This record gives sequence, C-alpha cells and structure tokens, in this order.
Amino acid sequence: MGWTLPRTWVQDELVTPALLNTHLRDNLNALSHLVVRKTSNESVVSSTVLQNDDVLLFAVAANEIWLVQLILLWDSGNTGDLKWAFTWPAGATAHVTCVSPVAGAGVTGLSYQTTITSGTGSSLEQLQAGTGIVTKFDGVLINGGTAGNLQFQWAQSTSDGTATIVKANSTLWAVKLA
Repeated sequence: MGWTLPRTWVQDELVTPALLNTHLRDNLNALSHLVVRKTSNESVVSSTVLQNDDVLLFAVAANEIWLVQLILLWDSGNTGDLKWAFTWPAGATAHVTCVSPVAGAGVTGLSYQTTITSGTGSSLEQLQAGTGIVTKFDGVLINGGTAGNLQFQWAQSTSDGTATIVKANSTLWAVKLA
C-alpha cells in the first residue's frame, strides 16, 4: 500500500480496524526503508568472473517497485579495476544511473543512465592507486510476477594479482514504492 493522507480524528469517533490499517499500518509501511551495510572488506584476486556480493542484496516480492541506491566503497590498487552488475528476478526491469570518478586530468564524472540487463557487467577504472573510490548507483527496480533477490555482483575488470576490494561500509538503501 502507498501513502494515504492522514485523517483528522474527531471526538467520540469509532476507530475501526480498517481505519487503523489504512492510516497507521499502511502509512508506517510506506515510510519504511531497507538498509544493508557491509561490515567487512571483501576481495577478489585474479578473476574477471562476476560473483555475488556476500551482503549487498535484498528480497523482492512479486510485482513490487523499489527505489534503490548503492554507495559502493572500493579500491583496486589501480590495476584490476572493477566490473559490476546487478541481477534481479525474471520479468523485472531496472533503470540505473552510475556516477564514479574516472582516470584522466582532474576528477570527472562517469555516468551510465540506462535500462540494464540482469547480470550484464560494466566496468569502472581506478582513479589513483591506493586512494579508494566512491561510486554511487541510483535506480528503480520494477518487478514482474516472480519473487527473488536484487543482488549486486562484481569482479575485476582485468585479471590482476592485486586485490580488488569492495570495502566495509558500502551501503545499499531501498524504499518500496509499490
């Protein structure tokens, strides 16, 4: 249920379960959001095969619509870089924007604004060795009739002996819109 404009209660009004459900339960559910935070670093060495992140995922029921934001803290030592993807239930569609610093003169933004395919990887480059990168993903997931998980996946863009690390405190936020 979505947000319902709260009503003004009057003296001696009979409060029914239907009124309470609409004006309290449903509105509280509409305000709720989900936060998933990585509590430790996770590394990949010498692999370009996308893997599921151990923590950055959440369950999506059939026919739900979610507003999603991922703040990803990562470092690759300026060699392996980062390949990323999202997966979701069959029949869903996602529209995602990705903003991250890129290599070059000064710091500029790299932005993808697209409808992406589940499990298809895109790559990001490390700006400067050892500095760490903050990458922000914003999107909307429109699920079909199949329940499942929205799952962040990642690997190295180029196989390298220096670890690519998704760092602790990377955070996935989600708000159910419908």
